[in-house]
Amino acid sequence: MDQLAFAALLSFIQLLPALFLYRAVFKGNFRFGTGVNILMAAVLLISSTVTYAAVFTLDTMPDSGNARIIISVLFNVTIGLIFLLSVKENFFLNLFVVFIIKNYLDIVVFFSQIFCKPSLFANPPLSAFIQSLIFVFTLPFVGFFTVKVIKPTVLETGKMPYWRYLWVVPVCFFLLYRFCIYPGSLNLTSVPAYLLPFVWFIGTFLTYYVILRLIQENQRAAELQNKLEISDYQASMQQEQYNRLKNNIEENEKACHNLKHTLLMLKGYAENSALEQINTCLSASLQSVESDRVLPLCSNAAIDAIAQHYAALARQNAIDLRIDIKLPEPLLFSEGDLCVVFGNLFENAVEACLRQNGANPFISVKLGISGKGSVVISIKNSYDHIICKKDDVFMSSKRHAEGIGIHSVRRITEKYSGFAKFNYDPHVFEASVLLNPAAQTAGRR
Repeated sequence: MDQLAFAALLSFIQLLPALFLYRAVFKGNFRFGTGVNILMAAVLLISSTVTYAAVFTLDTMPDSGNARIIISVLFNVTIGLIFLLSVKENFFLNLFVVFIIKNYLDIVVFFSQIFCKPSLFANPPLSAFIQSLIFVFTLPFVGFFTVKVIKPTVLETGKMPYWRYLWVVPVCFFLLYRFCIYPGSLNLTSVPAYLLPFVWFIGTFLTYYVILRLIQENQRAAELQNKLEISDYQASMQQEQYNRLKNNIEENEKACHNLKHTLLMLKGYAENSALEQINTCLSASLQSVESDRVLPLCSNAAIDAIAQHYAALARQNAIDLRIDIKLPEPLLFSEGDLCVVFGNLFENAVEACLRQNGANPFISVKLGISGKGSVVISIKNSYDHIICKKDDVFMSSKRHAEGIGIHSVRRITEKYSGFAKFNYDPHVFEASVLLNPAAQTAGRR
């Protein structure tokens, strides 16, 4: 087998698992269509083939170390750019995933060196067979790790700022391997040759696992805190409703007590044919009843509690509020999820109006039905502060990161195969959300 054919075969054997793992993480997030992606894969295969062929040629020449380093750097920069440009995800998160996959490929080469001495080109068919066999045994584990650990972390925390720093971890593993552990670079006479690849493989992936699990736990803790805050809001809102109901009962008792006197007064007016006084008395009584009555805004107790709370807050602060709520019965998805979305959006709108220095603050709330059980939420509000947005992410006014509330809204809309859109002009901010429970049900089948 000549050098070019062996280089092409080796490139194909390594590229196939790499593309499989990369697609498993970023499926549905690619920047280009199928045709462009196939072309980019072909460019990767050609680049890898040329690089391997050049390295095999340089292996036969003395003092070729610097040239090999330059070729290796150029190749890694090329494949890195292709991968990084192929998806729409956070650049640093993408870099983190690319180097995890690259480190896995290096580990496979590391293992194969044990059986292919003195070099990979010494016995090309055996080298290709050994690498294929190593992929067969290790790819199921790495694939499981990718789907169960890496992908959920990407979905849950893709917009978080700490990826700007975490990409350094796999890059350090890559450099450590290249300059310290790469076969021929390290001479450990006290460590059996067959043991070092196993230690390196277990150590790298154990480190990745710990880091990714810490990230997931941190994000889930933040979301749980947000849900607890929503639960506290609901409890306080229900307490407010209870207090309003209690006040209404007390007022009704007073009204019943005073009804006798009102009827006696009306009887006196009637006996004297004082129609104008009768009309005035009745109008005053009706006006008092209407002003004291608080009507429910929707049939769902939890959503009504949230709506009543923020509606009362809006009235207290002279915010013009228009609200229209219509929910499907029965509700086809988690009431808690709907409360988190609705509560966060309504709260953000009220807070924006409270921060407004100009006149005429307003909020328009619409929560309605779309299709079979789907719910659409649209909330518009006025504002006059500066909106902080970075890399298509709305930054919190309370901390230098994406607002936990908006992040929770996005996560829940993804859970129900819906969408969350946020549009704004210089004076009006609009949040639009679609929750589609039918799509989630179909996804479970």
